[in-house]
Amino acid sequence: MHYITPQDLARWYGTREIADTASPDAGPIISSEQLQEAMQTPSEDPVVIEAMNRVEDAIGQASRLMDSYLHRYTLPLDPGVVADTPLARVCGDLTRYLLHDDKPSEAIKERYAAAIRWLEGVASGKVILGGAESPPLAATGAGSPEFVAGSTEFGASALQGF
Repeated sequence: MHYITPQDLARWYGTREIADTASPDAGPIISSEQLQEAMQTPSEDPVVIEAMNRVEDAIGQASRLMDSYLHRYTLPLDPGVVADTPLARVCGDLTRYLLHDDKPSEAIKERYAAAIRWLEGVASGKVILGGAESPPLAATGAGSPEFVAGSTEFGASALQGF
Protein backbone atom coordinates (compact mmCIF):
# COMPACT_ATOMS: atom_id res chain seq x y z
CA MET A 1 0.00 0.00 0.00
CA HIS A 2 1.29 3.44 -0.86
CA TYR A 3 0.64 6.10 1.75
CA ILE A 4 0.72 9.03 -0.70
CA THR A 5 0.29 9.90 -4.36
CA PRO A 6 2.45 11.99 -6.70
CA GLN A 7 -0.24 14.67 -6.39
CA ASP A 8 0.36 14.81 -2.63
CA LEU A 9 4.08 15.38 -3.21
CA ALA A 10 3.38 18.16 -5.71
CA ARG A 11 0.90 19.84 -3.35
CA TRP A 12 3.26 19.72 -0.35
CA TYR A 13 6.62 20.46 -1.97
CA GLY A 14 5.67 22.06 -5.30
CA THR A 15 5.61 20.65 -8.80
CA ARG A 16 8.85 22.44 -9.68
CA GLU A 17 10.85 20.63 -6.98
CA ILE A 18 9.32 17.25 -7.78
CA ALA A 19 9.89 17.75 -11.53
CA ASP A 20 13.52 18.76 -10.93
CA THR A 21 14.30 15.81 -8.67
CA ALA A 22 12.35 13.26 -10.72
CA SER A 23 13.94 14.20 -14.04
CA PRO A 24 16.48 11.68 -15.34
CA ASP A 25 20.02 12.42 -14.19
CA ALA A 26 21.47 12.31 -17.69
CA GLY A 27 18.48 13.74 -19.51
CA PRO A 28 16.54 16.96 -19.86
CA ILE A 29 14.65 18.33 -16.88
CA ILE A 30 10.90 18.10 -17.30
CA SER A 31 8.81 21.16 -16.63
CA SER A 32 6.39 21.46 -13.75
CA GLU A 33 3.60 21.72 -16.35
CA GLN A 34 4.66 18.39 -17.91
CA LEU A 35 4.65 16.78 -14.48
CA GLN A 36 1.26 18.24 -13.61
CA GLU A 37 -0.20 16.98 -16.91
CA ALA A 38 1.33 13.52 -16.41
CA MET A 39 -0.34 13.31 -13.00
CA GLN A 40 -3.72 13.81 -14.68
CA THR A 41 -3.29 11.73 -17.85
CA PRO A 42 -0.46 9.36 -18.78
CA SER A 43 2.21 10.92 -20.98
CA GLU A 44 3.74 9.38 -24.07
CA ASP A 45 6.98 11.36 -23.68
CA PRO A 46 9.70 8.89 -22.58
CA VAL A 47 11.40 11.50 -20.37
CA VAL A 48 8.15 12.30 -18.57
CA ILE A 49 7.37 8.58 -18.23
CA GLU A 50 10.80 8.00 -16.68
CA ALA A 51 10.27 10.89 -14.27
CA MET A 52 6.85 9.62 -13.20
CA ASN A 53 8.27 6.11 -12.75
CA ARG A 54 10.99 7.58 -10.55
CA VAL A 55 8.37 9.35 -8.40
CA GLU A 56 6.29 6.17 -8.11
CA ASP A 57 9.39 4.11 -7.26
CA ALA A 58 10.39 6.55 -4.51
CA ILE A 59 6.86 6.48 -3.07
CA GLY A 60 6.97 2.67 -3.14
CA GLN A 61 10.37 2.55 -1.41
CA ALA A 62 9.23 4.99 1.28
CA SER A 63 5.98 3.06 1.82
CA ARG A 64 7.82 -0.26 2.18
CA LEU A 65 10.26 1.33 4.62
CA MET A 66 7.32 2.58 6.66
CA ASP A 67 5.68 -0.86 6.63
CA SER A 68 8.84 -2.31 8.17
CA TYR A 69 8.33 -0.01 11.17
CA LEU A 70 4.58 -0.62 11.37
CA HIS A 71 4.88 -4.32 12.22
CA ARG A 72 2.80 -3.82 15.39
CA TYR A 73 -0.26 -3.14 13.26
CA THR A 74 -2.33 -5.14 10.83
CA LEU A 75 -1.32 -4.02 7.34
CA PRO A 76 -2.51 -2.54 5.12
CA LEU A 77 -3.75 0.19 7.43
CA ASP A 78 -7.23 1.57 7.04
CA PRO A 79 -7.18 4.73 4.86
CA GLY A 80 -8.91 6.60 7.69
CA VAL A 81 -5.97 5.85 10.00
CA VAL A 82 -3.55 7.15 7.38
CA ALA A 83 -5.63 10.32 6.97
CA ASP A 84 -5.89 10.91 10.74
CA THR A 85 -2.21 10.42 11.58
CA PRO A 86 1.10 11.89 10.38
CA LEU A 87 1.72 8.81 8.19
CA ALA A 88 1.13 10.54 4.85
CA ARG A 89 3.43 13.46 5.67
CA VAL A 90 6.08 11.08 7.02
CA CYS A 91 5.90 9.17 3.74
CA GLY A 92 6.19 12.46 1.88
CA ASP A 93 9.33 13.42 3.78
CA LEU A 94 10.89 9.99 3.16
CA THR A 95 9.98 10.12 -0.54
CA ARG A 96 11.33 13.63 -0.92
CA TYR A 97 14.64 12.55 0.60
CA LEU A 98 14.82 9.56 -1.74
CA LEU A 99 14.12 11.73 -4.78
CA HIS A 100 16.94 14.07 -3.86
CA ASP A 101 19.46 11.19 -4.12
CA ASP A 102 22.88 12.45 -3.09
CA LYS A 103 22.01 16.14 -2.87
CA PRO A 104 19.36 16.71 -0.17
CA SER A 105 19.45 20.02 1.66
CA GLU A 106 19.97 20.13 5.42
CA ALA A 107 16.24 20.79 5.91
CA ILE A 108 15.34 17.70 3.88
CA LYS A 109 17.87 15.59 5.83
CA GLU A 110 16.44 16.86 9.13
CA ARG A 111 12.88 16.04 8.09
CA TYR A 112 13.99 12.57 6.98
CA ALA A 113 15.72 11.99 10.33
CA ALA A 114 12.62 13.22 12.20
CA ALA A 115 10.44 10.87 10.14
CA ILE A 116 12.67 7.91 10.99
CA ARG A 117 12.63 8.85 14.70
CA TRP A 118 8.83 9.03 14.62
CA LEU A 119 8.62 5.62 12.91
CA GLU A 120 10.99 4.18 15.52
CA GLY A 121 8.58 5.49 18.16
CA VAL A 122 5.71 3.72 16.41
CA ALA A 123 7.74 0.50 16.18
CA SER A 124 8.64 0.61 19.88
CA GLY A 125 5.09 1.37 20.97
CA LYS A 126 5.91 4.85 22.30
CA VAL A 127 3.78 6.36 19.52
CA ILE A 128 0.31 4.86 19.06
CA LEU A 129 -1.62 5.11 15.80
CA GLY A 130 -5.14 5.89 16.93
CA GLY A 131 -7.75 3.73 15.22
CA ALA A 132 -5.22 1.24 13.83
CA GLU A 133 -5.75 -2.42 14.54
CA SER A 134 -2.90 -4.14 16.36
CA PRO A 135 -2.51 -7.87 15.84
CA PRO A 136 -3.23 -9.92 18.97
CA LEU A 137 -0.30 -10.93 21.14
CA ALA A 138 0.89 -14.49 20.60
CA ALA A 139 -0.92 -16.97 22.80
CA THR A 140 1.02 -19.09 25.22
CA GLY A 141 0.26 -22.69 25.94
CA ALA A 142 0.31 -25.92 23.99
CA GLY A 143 2.43 -25.65 20.89
CA SER A 144 4.11 -22.40 21.91
CA PRO A 145 7.81 -22.34 22.72
CA GLU A 146 8.76 -21.96 26.35
CA PHE A 147 12.02 -20.50 27.57
CA VAL A 148 13.42 -21.41 30.96
CA ALA A 149 16.64 -20.03 32.39
CA GLY A 150 19.04 -22.88 33.14
CA SER A 151 21.82 -23.17 35.64
CA THR A 152 25.25 -21.72 34.98
CA GLU A 153 27.68 -24.46 34.11
CA PHE A 154 30.68 -22.31 33.49
CA GLY A 155 31.86 -19.82 36.04
CA ALA A 156 34.60 -18.99 38.56
CA SER A 157 34.32 -22.38 40.31
CA ALA A 158 34.85 -24.20 37.02
CA LEU A 159 38.08 -22.26 36.48
CA GLN A 160 39.65 -23.27 39.79
CA GLY A 161 42.83 -25.18 39.19
CA PHE A 162 43.69 -23.46 35.91
